[in-house]
Amino acid sequence: MEFVAGKNSSALIRKVAKELDLTEEEVVQKGITFMKLYAGLQKSKRGRILLEADGKTQEIIV
Repeated sequence: MEFVAGKNSSALIRKVAKELDLTEEEVVQKGITFMKLYAGLQKSKRGRILLEADGKTQEIIV
């Protein structure tokens, strides 16, 4: 299956790729991997995704 991003999505993917020093394909692949993990946690109701930075922890809600 091939994915074609819209104009705004393509620009956002390029921006994120530049910020993270990744290719656009890597950004999309990592985003899909993250959403797969999140979907599994939502389905099982057995976990949360947390973001930790500078000693602070926040739950990620998609």
